[in-house]
Amino acid sequence: MLKYIIFYTLCYLVTNVCCDCYLEIPENKDNKPYWEKKIGNSWFKIPYITSRFKMQNDEMIKGYCATRFKTISYIVEVERHCEYYDYSCKSFPKRNATKYLTVEDRNMTIQCVAGSLKFGLNVLENSTISCNELEWIINVKPANSQSQVWCKEYYQIYELATKNLEPNRTLANVCYDLKEFSLQSIKYKTINRRSEEWKVNRLLPNIAYNPDSENTPFGEVKFLITTLLHTGNDSLRNHLNALSVENPWLKLANYEYGSIIQTGLYLNYFKHYHHLLDILWWHNLRVANWARFLNALEQHTANNSYEVCLGILGVVQVPLWPDQREFENLEVENGFVNSTVPQYIWAFLETTTQDMKKLNVYVFGYNSPYAEFFNANDVKFCRDVCNEIDWLRSVRSSFGFVNFGLVFCCTPDAVRKSIYGESLPRTLAYSDSVGSIEKKEYVGSEKDEKDKERQERQKEREEKEKEREREEKERERQREREEKDKEKRDREDKERQREKEKEEKEREREKDKEREREKAKEMEREKEKERAREQVTQKDKVKETEKLEDAEEGPESVERQTADEEESARQDKREELDTDDFDDEGSGD
Repeated sequence: MLKYIIFYTLCYLVTNVCCDCYLEIPENKDNKPYWEKKIGNSWFKIPYITSRFKMQNDEMIKGYCATRFKTISYIVEVERHCEYYDYSCKSFPKRNATKYLTVEDRNMTIQCVAGSLKFGLNVLENSTISCNELEWIINVKPANSQSQVWCKEYYQIYELATKNLEPNRTLANVCYDLKEFSLQSIKYKTINRRSEEWKVNRLLPNIAYNPDSENTPFGEVKFLITTLLHTGNDSLRNHLNALSVENPWLKLANYEYGSIIQTGLYLNYFKHYHHLLDILWWHNLRVANWARFLNALEQHTANNSYEVCLGILGVVQVPLWPDQREFENLEVENGFVNSTVPQYIWAFLETTTQDMKKLNVYVFGYNSPYAEFFNANDVKFCRDVCNEIDWLRSVRSSFGFVNFGLVFCCTPDAVRKSIYGESLPRTLAYSDSVGSIEKKEYVGSEKDEKDKERQERQKEREEKEKEREREEKERERQREREEKDKEKRDREDKERQREKEKEEKEREREKDKEREREKAKEMEREKEKERAREQVTQKDKVKETEKLEDAEEGPESVERQTADEEESARQDKREELDTDDFDDEGSGD
């Protein structure tokens, strides 16, 4: 009986273990889907506690990806093509093959069947299911749009938005000065994290820049994304140290490049555009009082929604050495132009609830270590209302410490009436009601200034276009000159080659003629020698004949013979001398 109990228990355990499924969670948590499990009549979110989720046989779960699911692979059985002699193949006429399926929907239902995960009728090959990465696009918006008047017309607005969501969402709008390669301001919304407006757990993958948008001028945006828009912090420190030799007050200028966005739920998104969003920070302000302000703002926006606009204002003034009553603007080299260091970092917080507009506030951070060289009312140019803001209660106690960076708060009306009112974007500076005459005069003067700026920009574009045309024509003329010079050199080389060949042929002909003359002379000398030999032979014959005759005639003939021989010897000697002279003359020729 005990054996049967153990046997049935093992069968039950093996059956249950073999039929369980495991759904793997992606290693990149940013790409994990949103999974729900049905318990009773309700669906509950599955928490990501471990790297995989266990499913029982016949259990179903639902998944959601805001960016759609990545392509999934599944297994199918296909017929094998077997040769008549391949008995091994015929024993297994089917084989498993992998196919791929693109899931068009953002929802997916997965079921565990006999130990395998199934999507519909397909058995999944991979137990890891991921969402597509979130894609971002950069759009260029006209600055003169009525909805974008927070950025002055002569600056450029860039919209950082998603591409593969439904609907797509805007991360932020950037106001940028292309002439000075300087960020002017950035505008974005904070989200009440208790609402369902933006589920952060679904939207934290890496940003992928895609330049194929029809609204995006590819060259301009690509330049800002791929180009180093300023020097590194090490070079900046070396530059400031060099300046401090003449002005020791600059030894306090501990400035560094950093993003204007320092905290928030979407900080990872903004970091992708760090050079585009970089400004010059005084280190003490960035890590101390401004960081405390941002931490308080982040806690406050957990339950409240704001439209936030961050920007820069003014230029840092540095006291001269040794007379600290005189000042000069602080400029640094950044590789493109000499940039000025902003005197203030500001934030305008505008509530999205109409009945709470009175809570709109400016927060300014003094971006300089030289605050005590100026009158306190000049540094804080409006009445400080930080003490009246409840959500700043825990951090505002240090806002007045100069070494931590002064931070103060102002109402929009106080900013409008201050000396910096016209330096801020018109919509923000005039967010409260003002007199129609005063506003009309301001808008009119600003319009004239904008028209002038627009004309100057148009003139610059035309001049650049003409310059490009001139350069192109000059390059074309240069290419033509180079081609002509090359053709001329080729002709000269060919002409020299022909002359050289002609001279070689002429020298060969001269050599042939010389050889012919030498040959003719040699033949002439041979003929002369032959004639001389014939004459000698004839003379010898004559002598022989005369000797015979003399022998017959007797002694008288002997005397005559002797005389004749002497005469003959003298004659032979003269002929030999004449022959030698002839040979010498022939050799001389």
